[in-house]
Amino acid sequence: MVKVHHHFHEVTGTARIILIDAHPICGPLLAGGPAALVTEYNLKHASRCADACHLCYEARTTLRARFPALLAPNQMYGVME
Repeated sequence: MVKVHHHFHEVTGTARIILIDAHPICGPLLAGGPAALVTEYNLKHASRCADACHLCYEARTTLRARFPALLAPNQMYGVME
């Protein structure tokens, strides 16, 4: 079963459908959580994390350079420029 998300952009008034399973961040997260995201992109990570949320944040922070438009806004990652 393909997971679909309908996204409506309030400013532009445009709508689009996102195939979540094919999304480079959401797909692995939904398939297997943060560990799947780390495995999918072969990310270096600490041998221990406080919890799954910590691992997810660290993985997404590492992937921001590769997917800047998807992993935004900057304020979510402590960048206040």
